[in-house]
Amino acid sequence: MSLGETDGIVVDPDNPSTCTTSFPKPPESMIRATGSYVPPTASGNGGYLMVCGGAAGNDNVISDQCHFLLDDDIASGWQTSGKTMSTGRAYAASVQYGNSGSLWITGGQVTWSRNGFTDPVDTTVLVNSDGTFEENIASLPSEATGHYGHCMTLLDDETIMLLGGGITIYIRTDKTHLYDIPSRSWTSGSEMKMTRIFFACGSLIDQDDGKLRVFVIGGKYPGGLDPELYDPTTDTWQDVAIPNLPVELAFSTGVTSEDRSAMFVVGGLKSDVYTFQCSGGGCSTMTMTQNVAFPSATKLYHTLVLVPSNYASCEPKMTTTTP
Repeated sequence: MSLGETDGIVVDPDNPSTCTTSFPKPPESMIRATGSYVPPTASGNGGYLMVCGGAAGNDNVISDQCHFLLDDDIASGWQTSGKTMSTGRAYAASVQYGNSGSLWITGGQVTWSRNGFTDPVDTTVLVNSDGTFEENIASLPSEATGHYGHCMTLLDDETIMLLGGGITIYIRTDKTHLYDIPSRSWTSGSEMKMTRIFFACGSLIDQDDGKLRVFVIGGKYPGGLDPELYDPTTDTWQDVAIPNLPVELAFSTGVTSEDRSAMFVVGGLKSDVYTFQCSGGGCSTMTMTQNVAFPSATKLYHTLVLVPSNYASCEPKMTTTTP
């Protein structure tokens, strides 16, 4: 699913041309927002799509709200909890935190001027399933320079990885940081081979050796387009050779399938959907499949979330929002 000022769009990532469903128009504050889908619980609580922060309107007012779309009441459209974060956030990054349905959001820009976004934050807010917030639970370490335009992924149930980003669009970083959930502490990780801002990342499972690697691709020029892989067991990065890699994947957004067998990347300078998978042991073979484009013009900085099939009349289930 893709979200932004336009209507939300739900597509089948394997065949977008035959499986496209319009979606309730999201609030305009979802531009440059971050979010996740929270599945139903074993106790019977329904699933929902949660999107937080973003910039609203021509003046780019930063939103401090989270919006929810309930599985069993999609027709009613987006709702809010009536509670707000202590500060708005745009260009933040998030991951789903544990099995409770909470959304972990780190960084982002909190103010806007005519010269661009300013005042990046290094703090984290935890958005609970009931719409309440836990504020400032884990500030980034002092050496972390990427506070917005960064990317986050889960390495395992206890480790969050934060990659790249920048203080401004011109001052970006190759640094990574690992957050240990049990101890609530950050440590520095191995640096990427190049600086990146506004890029896609995700955790992929090699289809042959069954091990996890982190795949990153895209980013604002100059540099940042070429993909690379991170091996958590050795804390090392390696270049990835993918023939015919499209230059339009700069400013792209990605989401990983539930079983981590594939990563779907959309935009940013084109509306095509690309599927990446790795195999051969050590992800020695990386395949890229170019699928049919989204049925609307591509915009930058959309929000991309994997959702279940009941959000559309088809299988599977990806949504993106474009400003």
